Amino acid sequence: MILDIDLGNTRLKWRINASPDEPGKSYAIPVSVIQPDMRLHVASTPERIRIATVRGPAAEMALIQWSKHQFGIAPQFARSTFTAANVTSAYDVPERLGVDRWLAMLAAYNSLSEAVVVIDLGSAMTADGVSKAGHHVGGYIAPGLRMMAQSLLARTDLVRFDGDPEGTLHPAKSTASAVSSGVLAASVGFAEQVWSRLSKECSAKIAVITGGDAELVAPNLSFPFRLAPDLVLDGLALALP
Repeated sequence: MILDIDLGNTRLKWRINASPDEPGKSYAIPVSVIQPDMRLHVASTPERIRIATVRGPAAEMALIQWSKHQFGIAPQFARSTFTAANVTSAYDVPERLGVDRWLAMLAAYNSLSEAVVVIDLGSAMTADGVSKAGHHVGGYIAPGLRMMAQSLLARTDLVRFDGDPEGTLHPAKSTASAVSSGVLAASVGFAEQVWSRLSKECSAKIAVITGGDAELVAPNLSFPFRLAPDLVLDGLALALP
């Protein structure tokens, strides 16, 4: 049994894999600080723990302490490398590519075996293109829905609203709904623009979309895509077989 963990900027996702061919259901909880007594409702001790995190060394150390406290084993951490699972990075310094982007590319490319644009609509929005030959052609990073909304609260005096962005693309008649519609429009615009450019660059005919806001943004997109909510978890098995 393998426990796979994806620790992002605002939440932790995990799932139990009974075997390489049997990934279990994934779960997610909001997490700001990793505590040694954090419970994931794992029924038995896993043989391995594989982790992807975009946080820094302090979070990694906390995860190591948590893993040893809960299960008595040290976890393995995925790293961005120059090449893995038939994909080659475009970065001159591969380890500077976010591991979440790297794992998402590995999973998307290997699931399709064709050129693909990978779009992650999470705390930050990212997009990357991979050619049919498995060559990463580069990518984009932008603030996500909630980060954009929070920047308005932080940087303006009179734009005030409560709750998370929900949003439609219709013109709004209140400040809160105007923010929701505005950040949704910006997210849709990001996805459309990166698809237009990356699909030409890598000759992709489809995008794979993941991330916590994927289901909110995706219905407004005009290009062909498939949703893959566990893309980073899927990539762990390829980076750390």
